[in-house]
Amino acid sequence: MRSEATSRAMMRAAERLFARDGPENVTTRAIVEASGQKNESALQYHFGSRQGLIREIHNYWGEKIAKKRAAIITEMSTPAPLRDIVVMMFTPGFTLATEDPDYRCYVKAFGQETVLSALPAITRVPAPEGANRLVEVLRKTLPHLSDDNLNQRIDWAIRLAAISMAQLANRKNAFRGEEARLAYHRTIDAMVGILGADVSGETQEPERQ
Repeated sequence: MRSEATSRAMMRAAERLFARDGPENVTTRAIVEASGQKNESALQYHFGSRQGLIREIHNYWGEKIAKKRAAIITEMSTPAPLRDIVVMMFTPGFTLATEDPDYRCYVKAFGQETVLSALPAITRVPAPEGANRLVEVLRKTLPHLSDDNLNQRIDWAIRLAAISMAQLANRKNAFRGEEARLAYHRTIDAMVGILGADVSGETQEPERQ
């Protein structure tokens, strides 16, 4: 449909401009012009507002990642090897970035949002049921962690994955070659370390109080 094609064109144009200049430095007019539209009201017509456009961009890529992850996490038994869980968490987004230049633009444009967000990072995990299932699997795999400790570690692990992706997206040969493969494995190692680290006595004591 023409309307859908126009919406997609504006979303892709916004991603490219945001990746190049930063979201805060891109005007609505620039997005409309870059997408081949002549009327600045086109953005409001299709998305309601600039924030509506950004929300739809997040939703579009979120659904793609959720579909890649859903089959894996649904079939995953519990408890599961921690590294298998982390691979499931990180690989769908990384794989999409290797395959789709538009997604690389998205990561470059918005990667730091998750890292710096005041909200829990898990709220950025596509599809609430997927996020809930992830917590359930991790809780059964790491039963020695208190709920607060587990939630904080999940938050840190997701933020680490986001900054790793953002850094890769800003490199010349983003998500390609040996450097990207090494970064992929190092990120998984670090996420496993965050989630699976022993609980020290210094942490256990205040948790018991």
